[in-house]
Amino acid sequence: MNIIEALKAREIDRPYIVRKAWLLGDAGSWRAPRVLVTDAPDRSMLAYRRSTDYQPWVPSESDLLADDWGVVPSPSR
Repeated sequence: MNIIEALKAREIDRPYIVRKAWLLGDAGSWRAPRVLVTDAPDRSMLAYRRSTDYQPWVPSESDLLADDWGVVPSPSR
């Protein structure tokens, strides 16, 4: 799915989006960075599985045009 479809597919228990190209290891690892899109002043945030720190995310052209987006649960899951 593209990034807009992924954003529309989010649910309360699956608020993050991720690109399959970012997944690591067998069958895709949750170590991949996840994007939590918000309406906060600093906009989208990038979250990592082993960190509670969020970092600003600026999508690349390839991110915006990609069709390998999906929806995933919070990093604590």
